Amino acid sequence: MLFRSLEWTPMHKSSNFWEKNVHRFLEKEQQILKLLVALIKPGERTSTKVLSVALHDLGEFVRYHPAGKANIVKMGAKLYIMQHLTSADPDVSKEALSCVQKLMVN
Repeated sequence: MLFRSLEWTPMHKSSNFWEKNVHRFLEKEQQILKLLVALIKPGERTSTKVLSVALHDLGEFVRYHPAGKANIVKMGAKLYIMQHLTSADPDVSKEALSCVQKLMVN
């Protein structure tokens, strides 16, 4: 899969980046959003780092896109996110919690 090598980069934490680029998640029939959701599906063979970054990015999508929450819920990703709350990896559970909080607020 294309994003099996997601890395933490400065743009992941940049509000300027998210404000300018969040719309791209929905381009090409939501290709990027679909890939991120596929990465967080329980049972996928995804490293904890990639899983953490994907959860973070989904949370930022919800935070910055006006219809972000609706898109996430429609794709069934909310359930996947919730399942990662109990991850044995502290980074994954932290990002899942942050993502759930963004879903609740936005």
